[in-house]
Amino acid sequence: QFLSHRLGLIPLESHRVNEFEYKQDCSCIDGCERCEVRYTLNVKNETEDVLDVTTKHLIPVDDRGGVPEPVHKHADDAILIVRLGKNQEIVLDAVAVKGIGKEHAKWIPVAVATFQIDPIIELNEDIMERLDEKQKQEFVNCCPRKVFAYHEERGITVAQPRNCVYCRECTLKTEDFNKVEDVEDLIAIEPSKDTFIFSIESTGCIEPKNIVLTALAVLKKKLDAIRSGVATIEQQYR
Repeated sequence: QFLSHRLGLIPLESHRVNEFEYKQDCSCIDGCERCEVRYTLNVKNETEDVLDVTTKHLIPVDDRGGVPEPVHKHADDAILIVRLGKNQEIVLDAVAVKGIGKEHAKWIPVAVATFQIDPIIELNEDIMERLDEKQKQEFVNCCPRKVFAYHEERGITVAQPRNCVYCRECTLKTEDFNKVEDVEDLIAIEPSKDTFIFSIESTGCIEPKNIVLTALAVLKKKLDAIRSGVATIEQQYR
């Protein structure tokens, strides 16, 4: 069970995944090259030291070109599967099939996905001129994400707006400058209504760009099916 779990979570190159059939949709009876890829693992430790068995030892049985291999298969980044002691041996066959993350996490190509509303940051130039040099530098330095920059000639500028995480440290800092007239209006931060920052980190099996494009294609297909179903129902009740 331990080995099965570790093997199942090894990311495989899936750039050609559309060339394969889902197991349940394939016309074969007991698996074929259109719906599965077979691998073998045959390692014996004949040394006195502990031997690490990694993804570089997982070999495709199929000799056709373009067979998916483990994403991390080189010595410097191979994934550890199990450790063998002296004279221990592991021999197994593994089968990879096409699937979706709704069925099991091992088919999820995304490691991390983050979503953030694009911030709109505006500085009031007139109020900024009322701050002295020390106050301007304090304002810039208060931001933990280095959103602002200070220039002697231009004063405070919004250097990296998308680094903003809406922590409001900058607006709180203006309270320290309460002797400056209208300082509470120095900065305005509002979320954009039509722009979003969507970041994808892939496990390596598919390029992040292709993950997004494929997901949108699947979503469009589902919406088309709903639209078609609604149209059919409307015709029945006319």
